[in-house]
Amino acid sequence: MESNQEFKYAGSFRRSFAAAIDVLIANLIRMVVVMVLANFWMNQQIINFWNDFKAKFNSELIGRDPEKIQFLMQHSVFKSALLFCLLVFISGALYYILLSCSKWRGGVGKKLMKIVIIKSNGDKLTFLESASHYFLSIVPWVFVFYIFAYQMNHGINIYKAITENFFNLIFGLITLAWLQIHMVTKKKTTAPDLICKTI
Repeated sequence: MESNQEFKYAGSFRRSFAAAIDVLIANLIRMVVVMVLANFWMNQQIINFWNDFKAKFNSELIGRDPEKIQFLMQHSVFKSALLFCLLVFISGALYYILLSCSKWRGGVGKKLMKIVIIKSNGDKLTFLESASHYFLSIVPWVFVFYIFAYQMNHGINIYKAITENFFNLIFGLITLAWLQIHMVTKKKTTAPDLICKTI
């Protein structure tokens, strides 16, 4: 146990540099997983789909044809693609989660920058606490994917998508506040830190 007075809080530059290193490593892990899964599994699934698709429609274009889209969604490749994306996502997530609850108390970037993530009483995070902290840290990506899908669906630019209606605007402002709250908190605490009671 340590008292809050003994903690030296990491500044924004060190945090950003540590985060950049960890993002790079997590994405490298995901790239390796993509290559392994593609070579040993997914490529064959895609080949099988296109063979079945061409045999049924005598075409290689899906477009917005409802029948072709339905065929895609009912084909085994669709479930395989969802599982593929999930496995790739999990591989990167485990990097953060496992290292945050390990003796290092953070990823390689944090280790290099001499930063640790701990509970407010000084204890190490448990696996579940580490997982909660990670998933809360990626909440802003929900907004990114939502706005991207909204923009594509309505054929408008990103600014218009965000300001198109009250919900999108409020969602955007909440996301911005979520990302920038550490700028105004006394201990440079992020939204996930506030919720998980970590520092």
